[in-house]
Amino acid sequence: MDKERRRQLKALGKAEVARQSAAVWNALREANPAKPGDPEWSKNYRRGVEREKWLRKNLPLLGPKQLHEFGVKHYWRTTVGRENYAITLQGNLVRLTKHSGTPESFGGNDVPISRFLRSKKLQQHVKEIFGEAALNEVLSAVSANIGSSNA
Repeated sequence: MDKERRRQLKALGKAEVARQSAAVWNALREANPAKPGDPEWSKNYRRGVEREKWLRKNLPLLGPKQLHEFGVKHYWRTTVGRENYAITLQGNLVRLTKHSGTPESFGGNDVPISRFLRSKKLQQHVKEIFGEAALNEVLSAVSANIGSSNA
């Protein structure tokens, strides 16, 4: 590889890092408009955590309209054995969660939409747990979410 090609690849790599960094900062600003380090940031973060706890506790009582009002764009849930699974689309993230009814058993993974679309492993996991119809709904909603964020 010659020096010019190496220089081009380095420039492309730096541009990609800058793009990904900007996407992370945009997601952070969307989740919490205060600047990190500002005392208001911790208050907003705490408020968000409390809101999520309340939503998790009360989700069975909320319909789609109420979920949308709380900023939850799309939500799927199912139970396999004694495990409860949920998928939530919020902002530019796909949140995959699993629990068996106790706070200690709660686990989750926030995945950027772009990663979810690239990951056959994650899509296969959703298909196995939720079924193919739910996977197709999630993919449609994710695609619509990307379209609305680019508009």
